[in-house]
Amino acid sequence: MVFTCKRPAASLDGQASQPGAMCRKRRRVIGTTYDYDQESCLGRGKFGVVVKARCRATGQLVAIKSLHDPADPREVLREAHFLEVCGGHPHIVGFRGVTLDYVTDELCLVMDYVEGKSLKVLLSERSGGLPEATVCTFMWQLLTAAKKMHRCHIIHRDINPANILVGGEEAGRGFVKICDLGVAMSMSEAPPYEEEAGMGEYRAPEMLLGKEDYDALVDTWSLGCVMAEMLRGERIFRAAEFISLFQRIFQVVGVPDNTTWPGSRRCRTPPRRRWCRGSRARCEICSRRRCYPGRDSRSSTAFLHATPTSG
Repeated sequence: MVFTCKRPAASLDGQASQPGAMCRKRRRVIGTTYDYDQESCLGRGKFGVVVKARCRATGQLVAIKSLHDPADPREVLREAHFLEVCGGHPHIVGFRGVTLDYVTDELCLVMDYVEGKSLKVLLSERSGGLPEATVCTFMWQLLTAAKKMHRCHIIHRDINPANILVGGEEAGRGFVKICDLGVAMSMSEAPPYEEEAGMGEYRAPEMLLGKEDYDALVDTWSLGCVMAEMLRGERIFRAAEFISLFQRIFQVVGVPDNTTWPGSRRCRTPPRRRWCRGSRARCEICSRRRCYPGRDSRSSTAFLHATPTSG
């Protein structure tokens, strides 16, 4: 979760609302956390924690996500809405409802428990990446999940190996599920959009450059970074700061023009203080920069028709 920035709490469609208004019709409340026995911590990030728990009444395993204090209920309900809208897709983590923490009186998300590990952990255990057939299978599943989200007018904005769960690997039937829609947004929201959502190395160039009206293609860029990492076994765009990150992007995809990326020249340069850290030479580079990184203009739907499947 390092480098991840939460989007300020807001209602869908960019209109002000009371907490809970966005999920009033469909939200399900499942008692309190007292109804579950916590078994282990599945993950802990900058903004929240996910635990493995067992329902006392049914014995079913679930994953419960809670935000760190102070938790804004609108953020929880916002993510609950996105998960519920995408519900039923086999490669997006299943949503069960909202529960109340009986100790803190804060809302938590109850989701399906996926037996396995994150793609980030899996790649750290496999030097040299994954077999090509496995990458093809996983990418097909991820692209269908992205297609579902985009058809529901949802942009994830934080697709990276830490937010992809891998299950069924030990049984030889590996599958992946996208999780953590905490910084997702609705396409119906009016710009300007938050450019710092997500992890820097997986963030699309238009987000890095502060474009205020990006679209679902930012998820396509992130998926491309994930695919390269699965094949290589390491991040394709690893960099500590803005300039070196773009140098690496130039090396891989080249420097585009208005033919390969229409409108790229109109992207503004991010504020110097965010990237330059006081270096005069670096500030001069930022002020003179005229070239921007390239990107493929196809959506996840178009990629689906070009991606081979694997049994």
